[in-house]
Amino acid sequence: MATFFGEVILPSSRVFFDDSDDEEDGSSATQRNEFEVKELVPGSLGAECNLLVISEGNVSRGFSDHHLMGEDAQVLAEIQLPSHEQMDTDFPARRKAAEPTLLYKLKHSTYLLDVSSSIDILLSNNLTLSIQSVLRSAKKIVVLCNRPTADFRCDSINDLPSAFLRVLKTSSWTEPLDQRIVEQPNFISGLPASIISWCEASNKPCVAAICFTDTDRAEAVTVSPLLNFFKSSDLSRHLAPIHGTISYKGRNKMNREESNMYL
Repeated sequence: MATFFGEVILPSSRVFFDDSDDEEDGSSATQRNEFEVKELVPGSLGAECNLLVISEGNVSRGFSDHHLMGEDAQVLAEIQLPSHEQMDTDFPARRKAAEPTLLYKLKHSTYLLDVSSSIDILLSNNLTLSIQSVLRSAKKIVVLCNRPTADFRCDSINDLPSAFLRVLKTSSWTEPLDQRIVEQPNFISGLPASIISWCEASNKPCVAAICFTDTDRAEAVTVSPLLNFFKSSDLSRHLAPIHGTISYKGRNKMNREESNMYL
């Protein structure tokens, strides 16, 4: 690794699992959360691609919607929990799992994985394992995600801009990046950590671009660090042409508690 990276750690507290786990060998929690992968275009999951972009979070997905996906974007596959697990009473967040994670084919032999909002830290590693064939077929991988500015550790959080970017890359990523590396003691977790850990172990070139924002809403200010990240690197050719005024409202469906990261 070019620097440290986070790990996906399942909670050890027994409160997260069924009472029946006491009598089982501990493997049931992993078996429960297996994803169903539905290939809509035969043979697409194993096809080689030049770049795989994985987009997680409202801001990142809003960026991908308007700056990566052109009119010719094609859905190749959808990934989701089996229907009998989508209403898991132990994990209320599963109720949002009806929204599948979608794999798109874009221009320049690029794939885009649009990650469902239902993917939490408990499901991250399972999703990574479910898409291993896609990860292996990609020549390089870019992970886009957004995190609250309040979680960023520095001497003075009041001096931070409304939105800014940090990157984390594997040791096999050789392309120059005009971006600052994540500083200690900051770290990444969830799906981005799972993906970049898999890539490091597999010697796959990968970079994670973490956009820190003071709101989880996709808008011009919050999306701009991701846009600059693409424009300032060889990734610029993957940007889709812009026609008219951009509206990110489609990605801003959240409850009131989620709208401000400082509350």
